[in-house]
Amino acid sequence: MAETPKQQPHQYAQPTPEQQQVPYEQQPAQQQYFAQPNAAPVQYVIAQQSLKGMRGWLLFFTIVSGLAALGYVTMLVSTFADFSVEKTADVIFLPLLLAAAVASVVFVALEKRIAKYVFIAFYGVAYLYGIISNAVMGMDVAALVSAILVGGLWVLFVTLYFLTSKRVKETLVK
Repeated sequence: MAETPKQQPHQYAQPTPEQQQVPYEQQPAQQQYFAQPNAAPVQYVIAQQSLKGMRGWLLFFTIVSGLAALGYVTMLVSTFADFSVEKTADVIFLPLLLAAAVASVVFVALEKRIAKYVFIAFYGVAYLYGIISNAVMGMDVAALVSAILVGGLWVLFVTLYFLTSKRVKETLVK
C-alpha cells in the first residue's frame, strides 16, 4: 500500500538570519500605514443648507402674488368693460392691488429689502378690498364676519412671516 503524503500545516516564511540582524529602520515595510501616529481625530462637519434664495414660503408667496396680478388684470378689464356703481371699489382697489402684486414679485426677484413691506402692504390692501367689496355687494353679516376673521388671520400670518423669517432676512439683503 502506498503511503499518502501528510499535508503539512501552512507555514509562514520565517525571516532569514541576515534579515534578523538588520536594524529595524532598514527593513522594508511590508504594510503601509496611512494614519500618522500624532494625527488629530477626524471631525466631521455637517453642511447646513443655505437659507438664501427663493424657496419654501417665500416662493409660495411670490407665486401667489404673481397669479393674483394676472387675476387683477382680468378683473380690471372686465370692470371697465361692464362698469356699474357696485364696481366702484374695484375701480379704486384693483389698480393698487395690481401695482402692489407686480412690485412684490419684482422686488423679491431683485432681492430688495423693501419687498417684505410691499408684500405686507399688498396683503393688507387685498384684505381691505375683500371686506369692502363683499360689504358693497350685500354679503350677509355672518359670512362677512367670517371673511374678516379669516382674512385677518391670513394677514397676521403673512406679516409675522415677513418680519421674523430667517430666509427673508438672508434673501432680501439689497
